[in-house]
Amino acid sequence: MIKTIHDPYCFGRDYSVMKFKSFFDADVPVIGLKEGTGKHQGKLGSFLVDYKGVEVNVGSGLNDELREKLWGDQTIIGRIIEVRYQEETPDGSLRFPTFVCFRNDKN
Repeated sequence: MIKTIHDPYCFGRDYSVMKFKSFFDADVPVIGLKEGTGKHQGKLGSFLVDYKGVEVNVGSGLNDELREKLWGDQTIIGRIIEVRYQEETPDGSLRFPTFVCFRNDKN
């Protein structure tokens, strides 16, 4: 938690006390595509990526337009994407992985 020194204590939510969360980025290869469920049925649900030998689903960070455009496009497999995550889990997966962008400068 980060608090301003000179502000008095305030019960409830206030901008004088803010929670700080650190995030990390990783560039990972796409090894598969998974179809969405519910609202995203018939569209891209998530990328299946390889992170240090562990298969991780990355579905957050995708908008509806991108989900429709990329679904079924097999040329995505093998491309590198940037993923932002909060931490590595004990089994080597990622906690809260979020799609950021395609890394066209890497292959």
